[in-house]
Amino acid sequence: MPKPFMVERGSTISAGFLILGLALLVVGAVGILGPDDLGMGDGALFILIVGALLLSTGIAWMGTHLNRVKKFHVLLSENKKATFIRNLDEVEYLAWRLPTRFGVELAEKKRKMGLG
Repeated sequence: MPKPFMVERGSTISAGFLILGLALLVVGAVGILGPDDLGMGDGALFILIVGALLLSTGIAWMGTHLNRVKKFHVLLSENKKATFIRNLDEVEYLAWRLPTRFGVELAEKKRKMGLG
């Protein structure tokens, strides 16, 4: 069964949120602080708020993804078979929460360790 779209493309979507949020934040700030002839009116505050929400969501999502990837690679780099087996549940859970390529990496490591 394929993984959900949000899992497979999570890093791309979070980067999009970051970029779009930053752009809206800048546009909203220019609309509020810039000259009055831009014609944004009260919409600038709305754009600023939406930009801040998108930016913070993108930062949180990207941070969560990067933490999972880092933890996955730390646990996967274990060379002792006993320690790897002890952490196998956590590594499998992380692989499940990450895109498919991490599951492939885990399968290769399990094969090298003689576990499957």
